[in-house]
Amino acid sequence: MKLKPFELLICRGQAKRLKIMAIKALDQYDLELSEIQLVGLFTNAVFRLRTTIGQNYFLRICRPDWRTESDLISEIIWLQALNRNTNIRVTEPIPTKSGNFFVESFVEAVPEVRRCVVMSWIPG
Repeated sequence: MKLKPFELLICRGQAKRLKIMAIKALDQYDLELSEIQLVGLFTNAVFRLRTTIGQNYFLRICRPDWRTESDLISEIIWLQALNRNTNIRVTEPIPTKSGNFFVESFVEAVPEVRRCVVMSWIPG
């Protein structure tokens, strides 16, 4: 069966396919999840993650033309520096099982490889 092109899907259809991508990317993290919930589908897809022990994170799936690898590395270094050197409360990048701070994910239902990053969830 041939899939309808991703760009022709309404938001709900795109979100379903991106959730499949999110689940695949999350295999590379050491998180035992109880829930994955779409928060927003704008420039990026953002999913709220809840673990079986009650911790909250978010997964951002970047548009393929929006964030380069250098952009993500710079963002991660900046957030780590803010957490380490200031009293400003910012989200914290979460490493994968292998120590990377983002992964590239691909599923057949989404036409491009996309960079994914997991960070701590800050209420508000």
